[in-house]
Amino acid sequence: MEKVRIGMVGSKFAADFHADSYARNPQAEIVAVAAIDNLEEYSKKWGVKDTMTDFKELCKRDDVDLVDVCVPNFLHHDVVMEAAANRKHIICEKPLATTVEDAREMVDFVKKQGVKLMYGEDWIFAPALRRAIELIGEQPRRRRLLAGLGDKLRRGLSVMGFDTGASIGPIVPMIIGKTDRAVRLSRELAAHGFYVPAIRPPSVRPGTSRLRLSVTAEHVDEDIEKFLQVVETIR
Repeated sequence: MEKVRIGMVGSKFAADFHADSYARNPQAEIVAVAAIDNLEEYSKKWGVKDTMTDFKELCKRDDVDLVDVCVPNFLHHDVVMEAAANRKHIICEKPLATTVEDAREMVDFVKKQGVKLMYGEDWIFAPALRRAIELIGEQPRRRRLLAGLGDKLRRGLSVMGFDTGASIGPIVPMIIGKTDRAVRLSRELAAHGFYVPAIRPPSVRPGTSRLRLSVTAEHVDEDIEKFLQVVETIR
């Protein structure tokens, strides 16, 4: 079996532990890395001969069989689409994309191009999580309850002028925009008993910092109403 020749896009945390895995596999070799910084340190540590700053250049190389996407989340879509356009197989770190629309476009395009796309989330194979998914399927009433709570939260935020994106599930983004405002709101909500993390660049695109709201089937209407009341007072 010939070695799989890998082009790494990214040079920080995720790219580092992916490289560690490849180093243990005699059938894998990183032949090039593209990133905007840390190139010298990364290439020396993992013995990568070729470095570049443009991921598009890497995707066009004839000696790359697979592109490994280890860049900030909001860049996943662009890199995957470029790799697929050049008919490279792809491994993409989690999350696959930052919007459902981007994820669907990515999946549809790799199918059209006839290449493989692996979503790099190992927990999807964990027995405990697979059983959790089965349990969810066995509880339609709780699923309906959860969907209703998510819808109520989205409606309430929309009335106040907040953008919740295209979310349809129990994780609702409350898009704020400026990072300092998102951090401030997160801290003020915590002071009122609500743990709502602020998601900031590079996890999301600059100018789209947000709060990530997670609703569970253990919540009730009163919880959503209380949260919305607090948001109204601190906004």
